[in-house]
Amino acid sequence: MDELKQQPIEEKFATVMSTINQGLFNGDGTLSVNETKPREAFMTENADNDRKVIYRYNRGSLTIKLLYMGKTFKRRFHHLRNVSIMKKQECGLVFVKDAQAWMVTLA
Repeated sequence: MDELKQQPIEEKFATVMSTINQGLFNGDGTLSVNETKPREAFMTENADNDRKVIYRYNRGSLTIKLLYMGKTFKRRFHHLRNVSIMKKQECGLVFVKDAQAWMVTLA
């Protein structure tokens, strides 16, 4: 947890969150940090949208969940304590690609 005191989740994973915002919400996503659980943040497009992305960081791993149409898609990325911006962007791109493919199967 000390790690997130020095650099909050929304700063540590800004690149991941921005990449997902662009890929899933066309840049219109709103990010909120869970005040009672600083390891968590979530992103929605607007209050009426049924899509929500939840980010949870714990012990060097980032779990990203997409809630859509009452279903959940989840990916976990490991060893992210000290990684480059490129690696963080790659995580975001992988999540977007996989999540978009998953959403197509629900249509």
